Amino acid sequence: QAEGEWIMLLSGAAALRFEHERHTRLLAPGDCLDIPPHDRHRVEWTAPGTATIWLAVFYSSSTPWPA
Repeated sequence: QAEGEWIMLLSGAAALRFEHERHTRLLAPGDCLDIPPHDRHRVEWTAPGTATIWLAVFYSSSTPWPA
């Protein structure tokens, strides 16, 4: 995707894998990641039997930040 994505896992558990990495990243509640634009990734799994809730903020590198 053209936007960057900042994510935080709020509940549950998950494993996220980036195309350029050999291993998955295990995520627990409170863990966060910044995913640059066009960085291919996928969710390998989420914890069964519990809700996995994400907070995802999408941003554009051309968007100026407030001063």
